[in-house]
Amino acid sequence: MPWIGLSEQPDPDLGDDVRLLRRAAPRCIEPKLGTVKFGAFNLRIQQGEKALSLYDASLTTCDALLLDAPPDPGGWGVASISVGALRALGFTVRREIDATDAIKGEAHVAAVPSEYAEDGQIPQEVRARMASAATWERQPDRSKIH
Repeated sequence: MPWIGLSEQPDPDLGDDVRLLRRAAPRCIEPKLGTVKFGAFNLRIQQGEKALSLYDASLTTCDALLLDAPPDPGGWGVASISVGALRALGFTVRREIDATDAIKGEAHVAAVPSEYAEDGQIPQEVRARMASAATWERQPDRSKIH
């Protein structure tokens, strides 16, 4: 995992109104509506991920999040969700500095779900509620999404 010291304890320095950013692939935008799809909040379970990686919007930018995005014809987007929305869904939200990332490491936040589905993923109904609470800070190019 890219972060160090993953903790189960809540972080009192992260108020409920803090906006968190998450890079999202072009397939995570609903083309007709322009809304965030629940796939934007999938864990990378094949890599052993147990918490979502997000970034404090007051400490980084959309551009910084997209610097190391894999190439994609539709481009990548950046979705945002509040700490309060995550806590209301049972997540423990902690600052977890990523010492391996000089550009956005200080802004790294881990959101640990309170439960996992049988496959190790965040339950689909929880991810759907997250998507409903999320907004786009920067949308992928919808004209290139099929």
